[in-house]
Amino acid sequence: MRALTWASAERELRLSLALQPGVQTRLSVAIGSSLVVYPAAALPGVAKTHGAQLAILNREPTGFDRMADLVINAEIGDTLSASFPGLA
Repeated sequence: MRALTWASAERELRLSLALQPGVQTRLSVAIGSSLVVYPAAALPGVAKTHGAQLAILNREPTGFDRMADLVINAEIGDTLSASFPGLA
């Protein structure tokens, strides 16, 4: 059994609040992230677990690629410029 202290309860509450957008979204897009730094890296998995689609745009493969609905391994600037030419 784990002891619950005020500090740990506060950390858990903050983490729960931080992950809330992942629970409520229909699409999670990770751009330029290796998705290895937690707790932020948990957001795509949380979103996917709650029914969202997941798109990843990163130069290198990530550990989340196999669960993603769309994976693009390419240079981010080039890919976004080609996808949205009016914004470049």
